Amino acid sequence: MKKITAGIVAATAAMALSLTACSTPAAEPEPGAGELTTIRVANLPVAATMILNVADEQGFLEAHGIDVEITESGELATFIPALGSQYDIVMTTPTDFLSASTKGFDLVATAGGWADGAGVYSKVASSIEELAGKKIATNSLAGLQYGMLLDSLDQANVEGYELVQIPFAAQPDQLIAGQVDAATVPEPFASALEAEGYTRLFTPIEVATGEAGALTGWYSTSRVFADANAEALKGWNDAFADAVDWIEANPEEYRAFIQEKLGLDADVAASITLPTYKKKVTAQILSTYLAPLVRQGQLDATVEDLDLAQYVL
Repeated sequence: MKKITAGIVAATAAMALSLTACSTPAAEPEPGAGELTTIRVANLPVAATMILNVADEQGFLEAHGIDVEITESGELATFIPALGSQYDIVMTTPTDFLSASTKGFDLVATAGGWADGAGVYSKVASSIEELAGKKIATNSLAGLQYGMLLDSLDQANVEGYELVQIPFAAQPDQLIAGQVDAATVPEPFASALEAEGYTRLFTPIEVATGEAGALTGWYSTSRVFADANAEALKGWNDAFADAVDWIEANPEEYRAFIQEKLGLDADVAASITLPTYKKKVTAQILSTYLAPLVRQGQLDATVEDLDLAQYVL
């Protein structure tokens, strides 16, 4: 088990979208008998990504030859540019992964992903169509949740709405205070709103992709690092497979684990919907997001002709 540090990557890293960012494998030599490979990981600390902490603290990573160093940060946009310099593996969403992969970063998806799509909650609207002319909170004006929300509203021909950027943690208070009419929130905040009588109108990712339970994130690395550390990456993937098995066999222990790690109130932790996990990211999973991202201009239409198998490990 290795240290977990809280930190934010320098803002300049976000501007450094160049191939050199992924060019230098930084891991130690592949492990031999009794030797561990150190892997530096950037993680967004939310309920779904606690699978990384499970893999670490249950000893699965160490058992498969990995000594992990975890940096927790909310600056997701800086993760991919820092591959090869500050990190070896980073948490990614479908949007940033596909966007970076098709713009010069040679990325590959590693261990399995999770599904924990945010829902749109409201008391003043009872359907997606009734969001016309309303103020809707969104965590960011870019990225996965934003793109899927826009696409969902477009598909329903909703007009005249206003998107207001509010961090996930602050959205429930702003919604209850009447500062916005609806909010797009994931767990653990979603269950708290349901307890206050708010209705989940729809899940943007499901509307946009047409798929229930579409993956919302996974861990990725550069192909350079993957090629140079093949044995270590196999150990990483095997450790995450073990972590998925443990979570599925111990859901209440995992709930308590999330509560402790995120500092949740016991009642909130008891009511959250646990994320679901897959052990492997596939080309089919990646393809789920192409159409909505192309419709929203986040990807060029030519990506629909790509062989997505090249992006999975």
